[in-house]
Amino acid sequence: MKIYIGNLPSDVTHDEIKNLLKQFGTVSNVKTDVQFSNKKLVQYAIIGMPDHAEAIKTIEQLDKYEFRNYVLQVNPARTGPKNRRRDGRIGGRRSSDPSISYF
Repeated sequence: MKIYIGNLPSDVTHDEIKNLLKQFGTVSNVKTDVQFSNKKLVQYAIIGMPDHAEAIKTIEQLDKYEFRNYVLQVNPARTGPKNRRRDGRIGGRRSSDPSISYF
């Protein structure tokens, strides 16, 4: 299961994240990135945990946890395509009427 951990300090390392999580179970991978939110840089991590029960326990224990004066936001990571349009269409709706020309 993948876990999203948001509101991390901007200078946090992979080792610090793994040390924080090792008390809850096995961590298979850690991916960190930075996003610009509310006029400031916010670091977040996507954590992979192979055991679903351990992942749920981690989410419950670490959500709203204070880490280096930052209150963490911990949730199950969203999965799926980066493009939120799931139907695969590009552009707006098109009429099914063949007499209407668009070009």
